[in-house]
Amino acid sequence: MNLLAEITRLNKRMVEVEKLLNVYQEPFAITEKFLNDKCELRNDLKVEAKHLYKVFIDWMESESITNACGSRTFYSNLRDLGYEVRKGTKNKVYVYGVAFKKQIVEGP
Repeated sequence: MNLLAEITRLNKRMVEVEKLLNVYQEPFAITEKFLNDKCELRNDLKVEAKHLYKVFIDWMESESITNACGSRTFYSNLRDLGYEVRKGTKNKVYVYGVAFKKQIVEGP
């Protein structure tokens, strides 16, 4: 009987841990999920970094993800994923290799 009680306790604990893992996701994984959900990824594309970050924050709110990362962390995550983030024309910062999917209207 003691073994059964211990197994039940451990199962309940595993469920609690799984819930916590579902709520908490690393910002790097969140950035990757956003790119896969909302962006086209090809070498010939680019998007203004500031606008990409704004859409990212809006997407996080719609997904009920509460542990938002700042823009610097977001851009660092993009670099770690292999995307180039650098100044382009008119002194704006762009992310190269990324653009929004057609259903997202690009901002100014």
